[in-house]
Amino acid sequence: MQAEESIPSNSTEVSHHKRPLWKRPVPWIAAIVIVGGGAAYWSLSGQTASGSTTTDQIRWVTAQTGNVQQTVNLAGTLEPENEVTLTGNGTITEVDVKVGQKVTKGQVIAKLDSSSLQPQLTEAEAALQAAEANLSQAESASSTTSSGGSNGRTQSAGTSANSVAQAQAQVTEAQAQVNAIEQEIDADTITSPINGTVMQVASVNQSSASSSTSGSSASSGQASSGSENTIAVIGDLSTSDYEVQAQVPQADASSIKAGQSATIALTTSGSQTLTGTVTSIGLVPQSSSSVTTYPVTIQVNGSSASGVQLLPGESVSVNVIVQQAKNVLVLPTAALTQQRGQTGVYVQAGGSTAGSSAAADAVAGGGYAGQTPAGLQFVPVTVGVYGENTVQIKSGLKQGEEVAIVTPITTSTQSTSGSRSSGFGAIGGGYGGALSGGGFAGGGFGGGSFSGSTRRSFTGSGSFSGSGGFTGGSGLSGSGFSGGAYRGAGGTGGFTGGNGGGL
Repeated sequence: MQAEESIPSNSTEVSHHKRPLWKRPVPWIAAIVIVGGGAAYWSLSGQTASGSTTTDQIRWVTAQTGNVQQTVNLAGTLEPENEVTLTGNGTITEVDVKVGQKVTKGQVIAKLDSSSLQPQLTEAEAALQAAEANLSQAESASSTTSSGGSNGRTQSAGTSANSVAQAQAQVTEAQAQVNAIEQEIDADTITSPINGTVMQVASVNQSSASSSTSGSSASSGQASSGSENTIAVIGDLSTSDYEVQAQVPQADASSIKAGQSATIALTTSGSQTLTGTVTSIGLVPQSSSSVTTYPVTIQVNGSSASGVQLLPGESVSVNVIVQQAKNVLVLPTAALTQQRGQTGVYVQAGGSTAGSSAAADAVAGGGYAGQTPAGLQFVPVTVGVYGENTVQIKSGLKQGEEVAIVTPITTSTQSTSGSRSSGFGAIGGGYGGALSGGGFAGGGFGGGSFSGSTRRSFTGSGSFSGSGGFTGGSGLSGSGFSGGAYRGAGGTGGFTGGNGGGL
């Protein structure tokens, strides 16, 4: 009895009362390990990487003799050189031609309304008749007076002479008025001043201010009083005498000069090209959409247009040759490259040009390190006229030498890395031990299991594909987390520790 009384009073509580589940460390430790291991597995599994590689594509060309032309491109319209525009003022009462019809010089084209002039003509003719009658009377009086006495003759003769002069002046004035009205009436009959083809004409009873073109009708209404409006346009299309009306941008205007040669491409014939010559450059600028241009006229060479159908108003593309070099050394412009501010080309390393003293000196002190592709050498050259796709080489190369055109080619790459961990095995078994004595049985975490007969110990052959797992003789004491708690393809590191404490 004495021995029994020596036992502490709380010993029964330690051996028989269990802690609440949420106060026990083992479940929480297991949960932390599972979550941490899953995150590590996810982050260390397959990853994708992308990038690009650049390689040089080399094409060889040969320096050859040829011609180079520097041009300025213009857009314009084709117009016949011999073209007239007929104008008038009034309502059109008669149209005697149609668009496309051939006419001769003096042929009636149209008539305007002259009905308002007829009363004026009648009145002017009456005034003329009256003036002529007055002149006749004055002349008769002068004749009678001259037959009187000498004294009276002198006085009457002077008076009669004045009367005759005044009457004559009135006749002249009246005749001029009649002539003016008749000219106005004649002007209402519109005739062609040249042999040609009707390119544009107004319609009957319609305003000549908005005449028809290409056979289309114009707007109706009377022409504005006091203004001259277009009635018809006639051009001589029987010859090859055409010109191009174009506009040159302000930036290129100074390079265009009279006498320069030009090539003219027709839109109606993709392969047909005419030749021409710049005849004039206008000095009055035109502005549109903040772009300033100047008018340029190019005369089409008739011989180049022989047998070609030219259409008035046709859109054309013109290349004016502003500079050219003939029978010179030529290379494609794409062959030129730059190093340290020098213009040059790439040649085969060790070649005759590359080995020249000038080229060697330039390369030795010139190109950037690593800029020249392998197997090539930079050689400086002097250039002349630039063409559309070619350039004149004045010095640095000889005819027949080969030059490399280097084109960088960029290729995208993409790769995926393999798994970096062995992952977890099937989470089998159950949570025994601590609750029911079974621990983590079965497959566990890719290796042995959490097993044990009591909640005080975790034993097994390996929890995370390792060799140790959770070991300890009492609770989490002893080695704590040891062995290969989490490893890759077979490592032995992981979570290690000292005394995890007893339960």
